[in-house]
Amino acid sequence: EEVEEVEEVEDDLPPKTDAELQRERRIEEERQRLETQRRIAEADRKRIEEERRAKEAKTQGRAPMKTLPLTAVDTMLRSNYSVKRCFVSEKKRSGNLPKRVSVKFTILPTGTVSSARVTNTGLKGGPLDSCLRRAFRAIRFPAFEGQAMSMTYPFVM
Repeated sequence: EEVEEVEEVEDDLPPKTDAELQRERRIEEERQRLETQRRIAEADRKRIEEERRAKEAKTQGRAPMKTLPLTAVDTMLRSNYSVKRCFVSEKKRSGNLPKRVSVKFTILPTGTVSSARVTNTGLKGGPLDSCLRRAFRAIRFPAFEGQAMSMTYPFVM
């Protein structure tokens, strides 16, 4: 009933003048312009907040080192449980350990190991090589600046 009453009242109103129609159009255009500005400002706020969070996350983690010190590599490899487990498994499997096992590996600036392999001819492709490949690939070194680092690490038994 209320809807009908509103329609009846509208029907009773005189038609709008050109000035009233122009005013309503200007008001609607202004409303749309302000809504567009609000959306742009909101998108800018979100972008700025995301940039701030990304910067904050980066600074909360450690900034990348200029280089990765060899002492850090040495410490991480000697204390790595997975690497040690490879040698224990090899000792159990074969009954002895080679006097020296060299592993060539590459560390990316992110600190991840992209490749690793035993360089000893008699051990390439064997169980120790496979185990050490997996162990090295699981190690996460500190991030550093510059190019990927490739090195050969000797394990002397």
